[in-house]
Amino acid sequence: MNLSELQTNASFQASLYSLYNFTKMRVESARCSARHGHKDEASNFLRYVRGASIVQILKCYQNDGVLDIDLSHLEWQLRELENDCHPMTQPDFKDDFALILLRLDSLAHCLSKLQPAQTRNIL
Repeated sequence: MNLSELQTNASFQASLYSLYNFTKMRVESARCSARHGHKDEASNFLRYVRGASIVQILKCYQNDGVLDIDLSHLEWQLRELENDCHPMTQPDFKDDFALILLRLDSLAHCLSKLQPAQTRNIL
């Protein structure tokens, strides 16, 4: 191989790694969106990844030895995203700090509507 072919190969390999990293990052973001009730947005991204055959493209180069990555985690994340996007899956707010803040804001709003005499009795 000459220098030009090596540079082209290295550039192509870098593009594949970027595709993998970006897809992995976006799947994590889409899973978070789906868990917070934004299932349409997450489903659209899942359809794009499936339709564009991103995992299959990456697998071709993984099998050829061009990519030194394990795609099993990405495949697992996509299966989990599919589960998260299912209409019967309820949003998961158990460990969500934003939900805690929302609840505190709701409580503060309710308390602000109480008359001062009522507030003294509560406190």
